[in-house]
Amino acid sequence: MRRDIALKDLQRKRTGKERPNVFIVKAESAVIDEIQKSNKVAIEPMFLDYYRLIFKRRGSVESQIAFLEAYDLKSIEQEILVSQLATTPNDTYASQILNYNLVQGIDGIWDTINANPSLYVPQKIAVIDVAYDTLHEDLTDNLLPGYNPVMGHSNVDFRPETDLYGNHGTSTASIICANTNNAKGVFGLAYKCKVFPIAVIGLPDLNYSAHYATAVAWSLNTGCRVVSNSWGYAVDYNYMRDACKLLYDNGVIMVAGSGNDGTPPDAVLYPGRYDTVIGVSATENVSGVQNNIIHSRAIYGNGVTFCTAWNTYACRVNNTYATFSGTSCATPQVAALVGMLLSINPHYTQQEIISLIASKCTREAYSNTDPRRDNGLFGYGIPHFTNTLQAAFDQVENNLVPAKQLNVNGSWICAVYHCLPDRSYRKYWVPHQ
Repeated sequence: MRRDIALKDLQRKRTGKERPNVFIVKAESAVIDEIQKSNKVAIEPMFLDYYRLIFKRRGSVESQIAFLEAYDLKSIEQEILVSQLATTPNDTYASQILNYNLVQGIDGIWDTINANPSLYVPQKIAVIDVAYDTLHEDLTDNLLPGYNPVMGHSNVDFRPETDLYGNHGTSTASIICANTNNAKGVFGLAYKCKVFPIAVIGLPDLNYSAHYATAVAWSLNTGCRVVSNSWGYAVDYNYMRDACKLLYDNGVIMVAGSGNDGTPPDAVLYPGRYDTVIGVSATENVSGVQNNIIHSRAIYGNGVTFCTAWNTYACRVNNTYATFSGTSCATPQVAALVGMLLSINPHYTQQEIISLIASKCTREAYSNTDPRRDNGLFGYGIPHFTNTLQAAFDQVENNLVPAKQLNVNGSWICAVYHCLPDRSYRKYWVPHQ
């Protein structure tokens, strides 16, 4: 790679949050072996052909690029500090979950599940965050043993002596999987589903984009079909794009927050901005009722698929609870809905799930400071959990699960799946109506 091209590309993407002396490169293993011989960098494999290179001595970007340009590298990028997409909780104890209007009638869905257990096989949902309180009273039953792919061990707990980052991961996980009907705390939106916690806390205690890309790629090892990501950054890096595409190509649905910077619009953070990812923005809550107005701090624009509640009540470390805010809060709400839909029908594709949720969005979303409407900047609007889940059950109960359409000799036909009692499916081709 020519030095001038590499430098211009890095300068174009530069935000001021890059980590010095660290580069993410894409290269064949033989090239990495040659770099290793120089003894100038420490090398950490990531995924696919990506490697994390840490220069052992400080230097300028120009001098480090000059060193790297001598090797046949496919790409050279930096890593950036990742933002957690939450605001500091400042509310006292609330008697109800603030986004409950989104899920009114959800107890009826629970009744359907309990009465027809063969129609619902709970999914595992992966959450990628910094750290968690794995001993929280409202999480222990539904939080699976996790993993930290950055450090290479199974400890995903926050550090009690500092509470370092533990509240964020604990809150995002609890929105999905907090114990239901246990006479304490809150309830998770993904009924009976469990969370596989993936931690990215490293040493030093900073969280950079390469850590998260590694975690995204590693999440394939969990067997989860859904991955919730309440974090993001403003730069389109090839290594994160490829990590997200790796999941998409393997049928894993990524959900990610749009960001909390508010202005300017049309600046949805990555990875939520990728076409392979479901991007989530957030609307305001007033007295526990969600309205249509995008929260003043929530980013909207191209890349947003849905908008859910900006804040809700959630778990915090040490068996405590508080209001949790931001697109960090909105993201696991959508991930929970996706997880429940896959629990009803594991054969859904990402696009089928998006279409089903979109068909039941009861209200549009908009910004009270932006006159633009119906232009995709606010996604499909605000999902309605109960209506969407009931529609999925109706499809299964009617034994018809739609698949792709084909044009054969000028006539459209449609594949449908007949749902058998053992939850297997037989495919039939019928005339498209």
